[in-house]
Amino acid sequence: MIRKLTVFLVVPLAFTLAALLAAGPALAAKGPIKIGLLTSKKGVLAKHGSDQMNALKVFREKFGDKVAGRDVKFFIEDNESKVALAVTRVRKMLTRDKVHIAMGGLFGSTGYAIAPLADRYKTPILIWSCPDDISKRKRKKYAITYFSCSQPMHAFAHWVRTAMPNIKKVITIGPDYAFGYESTGGFQQVFEDMGGKVIQKMYMPINTVDYGPYIGKLRKDADALFLTLAAAQGLRLPKQLKEAGLANKYVILGNGTNTDEFVIDAQGDEVLGWISALIYSADIQTKDNQDFVKAFRKHAKKDPGYYAEGYYGGLVSIYKAIEAVNGNVEDKDKFFAALKNLKVTSGMPAGPRASDGHGTFKMNVYVRMVMKDETGKKINKVLAVIPNVSQFWNYKPDEFMKKPPYTRDYPPCKNCAK
Repeated sequence: MIRKLTVFLVVPLAFTLAALLAAGPALAAKGPIKIGLLTSKKGVLAKHGSDQMNALKVFREKFGDKVAGRDVKFFIEDNESKVALAVTRVRKMLTRDKVHIAMGGLFGSTGYAIAPLADRYKTPILIWSCPDDISKRKRKKYAITYFSCSQPMHAFAHWVRTAMPNIKKVITIGPDYAFGYESTGGFQQVFEDMGGKVIQKMYMPINTVDYGPYIGKLRKDADALFLTLAAAQGLRLPKQLKEAGLANKYVILGNGTNTDEFVIDAQGDEVLGWISALIYSADIQTKDNQDFVKAFRKHAKKDPGYYAEGYYGGLVSIYKAIEAVNGNVEDKDKFFAALKNLKVTSGMPAGPRASDGHGTFKMNVYVRMVMKDETGKKINKVLAVIPNVSQFWNYKPDEFMKKPPYTRDYPPCKNCAK
């Protein structure tokens, strides 16, 4: 039986008048605070980027282009879904535009590529994608991540083993790059620590069109598939599983990107019943989220997903850090410390978040199931809320970081040959 847990903290978040007055005319004389934003307007991640730009519109409507007594100027760069171009664009914002902070990155591999720029140019970067090791073994002085790719999957694996004990054998499928490895690795680590078995692992290029060769190799003795899908994979693989007659053969579990709101409207009914986990769902029943959903719909004519909420939440975090230093972003160490030690208890559509002291944040993880609402629209219905999830789950940080990072080959598939 699926259990529903609902835990929320609601504590007012305010960009206070007192903070604005404290900033004073001296800070205003320094000129605008410059915020650099990296997104993807072209390529395989263009729809994700569109959600981010609509989230930016919602943010600016609510909070404006002024914070802590200073004007704000946004610099927006398109990396066209290319990792190498992301490095070029971020370097340009840091060196030519002289931004005080940059945010962005959609591919997990993009996060790894741009993180070194933060320390090289001594400028804070909030890495919006979720590269695991930037907040673990490859930490930088001036780089911080919005969350860790494996973080929701640790919690989800625990939930699956607890709420769905009949799921004992799982096949994992993911894209063949960092995001796929870290999402899969996080799930596998906890699932197997709790007695489950991963009996087959597959990785495939993100631009795969024909999944037939992979589908034909699926073991028949698995109870479930754990999928991590990115970009157009969320459209192609579900259809091809259905065409192969396997849509109802396995329970489908996975990363929330599989049916994120950027793609769910274009997916068929074959994704109904899919269960996933992520740090957001448009179905979250809080005023903060429902206000955000309403405002986002006005611009996008659709529900926001994790890519939208994360961009919005990242900007709220940046403004909150600016307030904490009374607008003095020129003191980079104090500004970055304010961002790194941030605690936000309301105002975030995804719920509260707080620094974990290791370069990312503790936050809620939402277990969701694709269902139809009363209008017939597919939604990610929240089944459970797992609160205050750390990137290390229940493991001790020092012991966790002594193990290898999640890669294509780790954790090893010790049950694959059996």
